[in-house]
Amino acid sequence: RKRNFKIRDQFVDVYHVPCKKTKDFISKHTNKPVEIISYWCNNKLFKKYNKIKTKKKFNLPLDKIIVGSFQRDTEGQSGMPKLEKGPDIFVNYVKKIAQKENKVHVLLNGWRRNYVINKLMESSIPYTYIELPPMSDVVEMYSAIDLYVVGSRVEGGPQSIIECVVTETPIVSTDVGIATNFLPPQCIFDPFDKLKDYTVYFPTESDVTYSSNLVKDYFIESHIKNYVEKLTKSNVT
Repeated sequence: RKRNFKIRDQFVDVYHVPCKKTKDFISKHTNKPVEIISYWCNNKLFKKYNKIKTKKKFNLPLDKIIVGSFQRDTEGQSGMPKLEKGPDIFVNYVKKIAQKENKVHVLLNGWRRNYVINKLMESSIPYTYIELPPMSDVVEMYSAIDLYVVGSRVEGGPQSIIECVVTETPIVSTDVGIATNFLPPQCIFDPFDKLKDYTVYFPTESDVTYSSNLVKDYFIESHIKNYVEKLTKSNVT
């Protein structure tokens, strides 16, 4: 892969990456300029809905903590976990909530969710799976959940962080991609710290407000303009 990268690098003038972590990685392998331009958010589409109404719409229990995950977790038809997305980390986080609260229900969408579903069934954790719903439903699903968990090991984004923030959905995440751009330190957990076993955390109203104030700079109208301007003014000769 390094050899293929070097071949392609000859034809590249500038790299566009969504976060500093990716820039630091790419910069180790090229002398070309690397511009950080984060993902933007379609705030005309993504917005907050009434929690009770959305839970009822998707037949979710009103007396349970609804934990969400909307990204693929399984490789092809093999059933093997897509490890960079951390489905095992997600399941472990849900188990911790179940041990603490004993009233958790998981909401999944997307496709190839086999790994997470099988692990939830093994642990007798109830779930609702809606495969490939229309985007309008995905938007409402964010409002139906009480906590979104990003358990990824490697990410450029994920986009779900911005979508949670703009819909005012409580979210916790591993320290990947753009997580530190939007989330306060208490909403970022480290599942690999062997010296300190992390505990589950439920973001407060002030945590959600903190993130909501930061996301305004990423609304689609201004950020696409910023994207074009940044790339065209890059150090391209």
